[in-house]
Amino acid sequence: MADNQQGGKPTPRRSWFQRLLGRSGGTGVPAAAPVADLGALPEIRAARPRFFRVREKITPVWRWSLAVIPLVVFLAWWFWVTAGAEPESRRMSAFTLPNPYEVVARFPSLWYDSALMRNILLSLARVLGGFTVAVFIAVPLGILMASFSRIGATFSLVTTLLSYLPLPAMVPLTMVWWGTGEGHKVGYLALATFAFLLPMVVRIVGLVDHKYLLSAYAQGATAWQSVNRVLVPIAMPDIFNAVRLCLGVGWTYIILVEIIRSDEGLGGVGNLIEVFRRRGLMGEIYLTVAAIMLVGAVLDRGCAWVSAQLFPYRGALDEQWARPRRAR
Repeated sequence: MADNQQGGKPTPRRSWFQRLLGRSGGTGVPAAAPVADLGALPEIRAARPRFFRVREKITPVWRWSLAVIPLVVFLAWWFWVTAGAEPESRRMSAFTLPNPYEVVARFPSLWYDSALMRNILLSLARVLGGFTVAVFIAVPLGILMASFSRIGATFSLVTTLLSYLPLPAMVPLTMVWWGTGEGHKVGYLALATFAFLLPMVVRIVGLVDHKYLLSAYAQGATAWQSVNRVLVPIAMPDIFNAVRLCLGVGWTYIILVEIIRSDEGLGGVGNLIEVFRRRGLMGEIYLTVAAIMLVGAVLDRGCAWVSAQLFPYRGALDEQWARPRRAR
């Protein structure tokens, strides 16, 4: 009784979490302090290690400085394992991993003789083609499945099976269906992107709070008006972000569909990597992979910027890479 009264006045009953924090040997948080304000207490901030503060906001300079640390460590390790004037004296075989100087020296040959840029543009066109087909099918279908229970029940089993579809094993099957031409490559990339995107759209629309629908119904909205003017606008920022993430699926599987070249022209970056593998040109393979990663990163940043312009209220552009906007 003494614990609940002080000076004849009853005190608020503490939660189990507040009592846990108030025990000796804990974090030192006063038991009466609101949990939501713990980060603002000076004694708590001083007790935490500076590097491991949970969700601490840091400056862009710190973000970029910390982001380059893994790259510097990787480059240092690369120089270390490939150090040595003679290939026999190196810690790792020169065939498996050439040193950075040897890799960079092969870039002019890769750029001019192997037509790296044209192959990247060809692969990009295929990725965007399959991506566009998948988006135009998966997004409307996902919205309908999450909005109308009977449509969702109709395709629920198909969605579950697509989640476990072994996409690499589908390459020979799609070759039988669509041949080895451009239709096969675009169709396979559309299938791979569709298998990833459809469950994401269904989940995103399904997570919209039901209270918004109740408010729309209370104002006399029809079923289609509730979908078009309530569910879709609320879920659209997250749907756009899911579409952005699925753009990388095409680059993941482009190597599989471009291994076999259907004509004597350019084969794309996938065929380029396969040719280098057969010839034992490991340096060219590393450069091509690095170019694919760079193109993917540029596309991702571009989509993030577009998302930030379309949905500024959601802060879709990742904070760690975005420059702070000046107050007008």
